[in-house]
Amino acid sequence: MTADQTVGEAAWEGALTCTCGRPYILLKVDEAQTSKRRELQPLAVYVRCPVHRKATRILLPYSQLSEWIGAAADRLFRCNTCGAPAFPQKVGVKGHWTILLLECPTHGTKDNKRILWTPIYTAARAVQEIAKTETTLEEELFEEEDVFLPRVCPHCYRDNDADARYCAFCGQRIGN
Repeated sequence: MTADQTVGEAAWEGALTCTCGRPYILLKVDEAQTSKRRELQPLAVYVRCPVHRKATRILLPYSQLSEWIGAAADRLFRCNTCGAPAFPQKVGVKGHWTILLLECPTHGTKDNKRILWTPIYTAARAVQEIAKTETTLEEELFEEEDVFLPRVCPHCYRDNDADARYCAFCGQRIGN
């Protein structure tokens, strides 16, 4: 991928991945510029591969924000050094910019500063919160103590209590 490449409708996901196959890390998202007719231009997104460490500028269409913000949010909250998930330690707002300092469990806050146009940060945080909520709901649905799967007898194929050692119908041994 070359620097300053404008991303088409279907190519944005590949644009956020390095040629080596590792996801880019988002470093900075510049504000959308407006033309004389007040139309939004593409956003300049500065990314870096955690392996090659070379920064690249990619232009992503603001009009398609809902299509690429999920992948961008995942890449935004990652350590610059190792690419592992990193967590916001400090968040500051200066004008229309959000300055974000992330903390990696391994590397701390070294080299993990992000400068984002505030609407992009807000959208990325919303995507992250939705993903966290979905994970929590999934965990609640499948908590081990709430799930009682019956034990099926290998001889008569009837359902028995989960802790049954012998079948209640045919009397054959079904458990350890």
